[in-house]
Amino acid sequence: MAGAIIRILSRAIERKLKAAERRAANARAMFEEIGEIVLVSVQDNFDAGGRPKKWPALKKRQGKPLQDTGRLLNSITKRVTSRSAEVGTNVVYAATHNYGRDHIPQREFMLLQDEDREDIREAIGEYLTKGFK
Repeated sequence: MAGAIIRILSRAIERKLKAAERRAANARAMFEEIGEIVLVSVQDNFDAGGRPKKWPALKKRQGKPLQDTGRLLNSITKRVTSRSAEVGTNVVYAATHNYGRDHIPQREFMLLQDEDREDIREAIGEYLTKGFK
């Protein structure tokens, strides 16, 4: 073949794909980062008093909604494995406040923002493509 030649070496590509496969099989570091993104987002929801929309004000007393004792905020934890990340709370009344019920208005604190979703996509992409650059 005359002229210029571009040669792609399949062995190099195969090595990089196998490395990505190994990272995907044990992605604890990636899920640790994702869990932290979600945890910080939920904490920021409390700091802002609701995002993107403010939570309804308290009707019978002064103060910030969901922040009287700090118990709910302090109960938010993350759990990470090599295959998943979970952020949540074991406080019994959390669902009532997050979704609303009867006379209690919804104050959604377990909520991701659009920028969090983008940060999660970036974390996944960076983790899986490490070594391809």
